[in-house]
Amino acid sequence: MTKTTRILMVVWFVGLLAVPGVATMWSTRDTIANRPVTVAPSLSLDGVLGGDYFEGLDSYLEDRLSVRDRAIEANAGLAYEVFGDSTNPGVYVGKDGYLFLAGTFELPCQDNDEGTWPAPARVADATSELREALAQRDAELFFTIVPEKGWAYPELLPGAIPGRECTAPLLDALRAELADEPGYLDLFSFVLNEARTNPEPLYQRTDTHWNNYGRTVAAEFLVDAMAPGTYDRGALVFGEVVPKPEGGDLAQLLGYDIADSDVRISTVRDGVTTQSVDAPGAQREWRSVTTGPALVPGRTVIVTDSHLNTAANQLANWFESVRVVPWQELQNESVAGEIRSADRILLSFSARFSAERLTSFSRLLTRYVNE
Repeated sequence: MTKTTRILMVVWFVGLLAVPGVATMWSTRDTIANRPVTVAPSLSLDGVLGGDYFEGLDSYLEDRLSVRDRAIEANAGLAYEVFGDSTNPGVYVGKDGYLFLAGTFELPCQDNDEGTWPAPARVADATSELREALAQRDAELFFTIVPEKGWAYPELLPGAIPGRECTAPLLDALRAELADEPGYLDLFSFVLNEARTNPEPLYQRTDTHWNNYGRTVAAEFLVDAMAPGTYDRGALVFGEVVPKPEGGDLAQLLGYDIADSDVRISTVRDGVTTQSVDAPGAQREWRSVTTGPALVPGRTVIVTDSHLNTAANQLANWFESVRVVPWQELQNESVAGEIRSADRILLSFSARFSAERLTSFSRLLTRYVNE
């Protein structure tokens, strides 16, 4: 956004709030909620820097303006473009316009304070039980923790972040406990190292998740960890840049369209034919046949959240058979049978949920295996 555009935005917005008629044209009482409407917040430097101004402005516009949606978006745009700030306390605006989810740092600390963040030894015990149950069926267990964007690019964060100093040692302790567990794949360290040494961004600027390049990096690590020597970067085909005019999920949480883009990356493996297979609910499945190139053999079931779920297309061509099961689908009747018939299970969860989900879902899957 140019300097002139920024100035015009400020002038328009301040003018909108300054016109006396705007505050008096409608009733001073909300007839639906039966309460006084919110008054316009006082514009001050302390209010802007502290965030109180923008919080009050959201409530004011919701009550008083018939063009609420556009006004809220303009408010969010003003905060983002002019002040480099966020009108949503759940989203941080970092350097170079990068957006970050506040829960990345706050949630584990809150869970720990409430006693719901499992102790690292408890997580290790749960995964060990599942691994032993699968071994009785000659199947393998792999599990991993996905770092969110804020851990990969701390230099882009907007200064001190609430919860970060508490959450970092919680994750460090968990990863240290799991480091020597059979089947633990340290994707967390791998991604952080890639972020430090690779000039290509791994995450979307306005979204919680990896970009397409980050997904291929994660896919390579996981495939080679489960079947060494299988992955071949030469199979990657880089295509055109795809615009994303509305931005990602964090831009939508912010309430402001922030143009973003991503490079299309496809996988072309000569001698490998991959087909999608019908799967229930939100589950997805692919099967591949090969005339030569290696595949991860047998049947693989991946239980994951949105991070690895978004990378499913980057994983599909490397497995003889792979089903991706979002954790929300674990209560689906078909999942128990899939777990029992699998040759390997991969559990993959975002760091902020990792301790709780690795523990609870390992126990659930252990029950499925033993049924």
